Amino acid sequence: MHVKKILSPAAAFAAALIFFSILLPGAAGEAGEIDEFLSADEEELRKFMDQDCERWEKLRHLAFHHQSENNMEDYVYYLERAAELKPDSDKLNLEAAIANHQKGRFEESARMFEPILDEISQNTTELETINKRRAYYYAGQAQKAAGDYSEARSIWKEGTEIDDHPGFYQSLADSFMEQEYYERALYYFEKAVELDNSFNHLYLDMAEAAEYAGEYEAALEYWRKSMNTGIRVEKARNRLEDLRSKIETDPSPAEIPPEEKKDPDELAWQPQFRDIYDINEYLSGDELGPEVKVGLGERRDDLLLQTDDYKIVKNSEGNIFHVIPPRRTLKISLQAGKFIFEQEGGFQNRTDIDKLAIPADNLIIYSKTDAASFFINDISYGQDYYWAGRESRQYRGDILLSPDDENSEFAVINRITMEEYLLSVVPAEMPSRWPGEALKAQALAARSYFISGISSRHPEEEYDFCDTVHCAVYNGVRSENDRTNQAVKKTAGEVGKHDGRVISAVFSSNSGGQTQAGETVWGGNSDYLQSISLIEREGYNDSGLPGDLQDWFHQKVETYSGPGPYTAEEAYRWMRPIKPEFIEAEHNLSQLENLQVTERGDGGFVQEVLFSSKDGTNIRLEGGRIREALGGLRSNNFIIHREYNEKGQIERFVLYGAGWGHGVGMDQTAAANMASEGRKYDDIFRSFYRNTDIEKIYGSSCY
Repeated sequence: MHVKKILSPAAAFAAALIFFSILLPGAAGEAGEIDEFLSADEEELRKFMDQDCERWEKLRHLAFHHQSENNMEDYVYYLERAAELKPDSDKLNLEAAIANHQKGRFEESARMFEPILDEISQNTTELETINKRRAYYYAGQAQKAAGDYSEARSIWKEGTEIDDHPGFYQSLADSFMEQEYYERALYYFEKAVELDNSFNHLYLDMAEAAEYAGEYEAALEYWRKSMNTGIRVEKARNRLEDLRSKIETDPSPAEIPPEEKKDPDELAWQPQFRDIYDINEYLSGDELGPEVKVGLGERRDDLLLQTDDYKIVKNSEGNIFHVIPPRRTLKISLQAGKFIFEQEGGFQNRTDIDKLAIPADNLIIYSKTDAASFFINDISYGQDYYWAGRESRQYRGDILLSPDDENSEFAVINRITMEEYLLSVVPAEMPSRWPGEALKAQALAARSYFISGISSRHPEEEYDFCDTVHCAVYNGVRSENDRTNQAVKKTAGEVGKHDGRVISAVFSSNSGGQTQAGETVWGGNSDYLQSISLIEREGYNDSGLPGDLQDWFHQKVETYSGPGPYTAEEAYRWMRPIKPEFIEAEHNLSQLENLQVTERGDGGFVQEVLFSSKDGTNIRLEGGRIREALGGLRSNNFIIHREYNEKGQIERFVLYGAGWGHGVGMDQTAAANMASEGRKYDDIFRSFYRNTDIEKIYGSSCY
């Protein structure tokens, strides 16, 4: 892979928090305007400045220091001075225009954007696609702020021809909402989410647009999704209740929430079984690894079950109560302290009863044959995420039913071996079409992660892992694929070790080009989870100055993390406009005045943000809470830009970010790009987990 020689992000992120009056003048005649901001205590910081840095670059760094501190007047002033010194720089002219818009100088910024857009349309600009997008986005915002909605929409639509970005569609939708064209607003909100489903904070706006437009079925769906995502839950729940009461006729199936749908003849249920890969032909006994218990969905009071082979039902004492025949639906419900069994076609040799009652106890439903499977109906998935829903799923192994203390509900637990578990988890974590060596690295990482945490993820529950992203997405047989099956088989029993212990080999989709150290996210001191640069070190400009920090987020930097065939643009470099009203409603604030990064980790990921409101209320959020608080960000790796109106009131925050996920451990996109260069899975694995050994810890060929 060809890699550009650019700024090292770790140095840039760390130094961005320092006061950047470190700018060393090139000559005495140039110094006055900059040196007047330096104090004696700050003189030692001059050593961070590149001695050969040109004066316009110094002014640009100083401008973006002030931008990060929300000193908008100085931010605009120094960018304009920098642009005057280098008038042929398209990037500086764009940044100066954007700064004027963000300060609320809309007429001035609109004038400045005109030649920039002309050059883009004539293909005479040096701007990269990301900065072209920014030009159209802000130029449209400037026109809307000036009251010309028609021109604003025209500019945003032209922008979609340059870069079909969800931010344009959100802007179009917002403009139609403001003018009460609700059907058009809904159309563009839907386009934004279709392009980038991490824009799930828009579900609330979509629900309101649909409701105002009289499209109640769509409103019901979006209020449900907003509630599932955890955004304005109480409001969403209330609106759902009100809307249902508005629908006077019998609701259509589309209007009935999935949890309320009932099959009038439940025992006639006929799920479609899939033939499954018989891993026992290649691995057997201890080669399949330790037993794993996975909690399936939420606790419940009944279920429908169907098997593809005879399964035996026994209690915790080993007493056999029933043998379930294949392809016949069995309903199991918990009533008055007893499990009640109802079976399609009745019970063989028990023609005098249509139900079988068993005292509530931990039940085990198992098969004596290999490669047997079963279906369970109405499994809940994606709890607290916009994709939440319910569906029937096919699983390998055995079933455990564990009643709660009140015998009112029971947990459904799938008992399988580690290698069988990985057959489903690996393709759910990494696309099966990716290079084989990347898939093997993923299998190795996943096995290490699960074995190291087999007793710690859910210590208070009856199971080892849940089936959600909290542990790993586990969809059962549906996810299995021949290519990932081979990756699991070829690495069976292998784990990564550090100091003789199996490592917690965490991984995420995309780090943005720089992973972060595990200790900055979870504390502790994991020597093998270091912050890793995924771009070449030689030839870097390690200045660590704020202008370079801006460039890191506003360029499609060529790193192992992307861009390329293994990642979408929005998983690598993303933009998210956020209205202050959203934050105010989510956190019970009045008139939010600022959102500011107050702490970053070594890898540059944001560790703490501060919300400040006009009444003096301050809220600090740390770590993983930040992404959720800001509407489900792709990562904690971002910078903040602010837009003010002419009265000096905040209009919106625009976050520019990199990567998708927590960014610790293996970057899955980078692993795929490394594999495409011919690197082997063990080499890829050690690139992310430093000072580790790979060892086969179970199986007949264990070494």
